[in-house]
Amino acid sequence: MKAIFDIGANDGADGLRLASQNPEIRVYAFEPTPELIPIIQAEKKKIETLSGRRLDNHHLIQKAVADFNGTASFNVAGQKNWGCSSLFEFESGLEVTWPGRTDFKVTHTINVEVTRLDEFCEAEGITQIPYLHCDTQGADLAVLKGLGKYRACLEQGIIEVAASRYVALYKEQHILEDVVLEFLKWGYEITRVIPDGPLANELNIAFRNKWPLIMS
Repeated sequence: MKAIFDIGANDGADGLRLASQNPEIRVYAFEPTPELIPIIQAEKKKIETLSGRRLDNHHLIQKAVADFNGTASFNVAGQKNWGCSSLFEFESGLEVTWPGRTDFKVTHTINVEVTRLDEFCEAEGITQIPYLHCDTQGADLAVLKGLGKYRACLEQGIIEVAASRYVALYKEQHILEDVVLEFLKWGYEITRVIPDGPLANELNIAFRNKWPLIMS
C-alpha cells in the first residue's frame, strides 16, 4: 500500500493539500499538540464543503513521531500559533540568535505518545512512500531514523533543519551537517535547500532517494 506522511501537521495545511492532490493515496498526518487538532479538523471540513468531496484518505493521528516508541514530555509553546511546540527544550540565548522573536516560551508541558514510523508502516501494510513532509521542530532526523528499513521505500520528501549549532532553536536538535552525513549513508540526495525566514537560521531540505524500493 502507498502512503504519504505529514509529520508535525501543525494547522493541517500541507497534509490536507497532499490528500486533495492524491485522492488515491492515504495521507497520515501526525500532530501531538492538542490545541491544533480542532483546527485541523475544522480546516478539513472547510475543504470538503468547498470541494464537495470527502477527504477520506486523510487520517489524523494525535501522536509525536521520533526514533522510539513510548511516551515523552512535550513542550507546548502557546505564545503565537503553537507551531514552536517540540519534544525538545528551547536553547538559551535566543534573543541573540533569533532577534525580535518573543514567542519562544514554553507555556506548559504535557505527556504525549511517541511512535516510530517503521512499526507504523508494518502495522498498516505500507510498502511504498511517495512523499514525506516533516516539520517536528527539531526531531526531523529522528523521524527518518525511526523509519528503519522503510527508508528504502521513501521516494522523496522535505524536512527542516537548523543551519548550524550556533543558531539552533532547540537543545540537542539536529543540524544541516548531521543530515548530510546520514543522507550519504542512506542514498538520499539533497535536491534543494530553502531558507526558512529572513534569518535563514532554519533550512527546508528537499531530498530524493536515488534508489527507492517497494517493500515486500
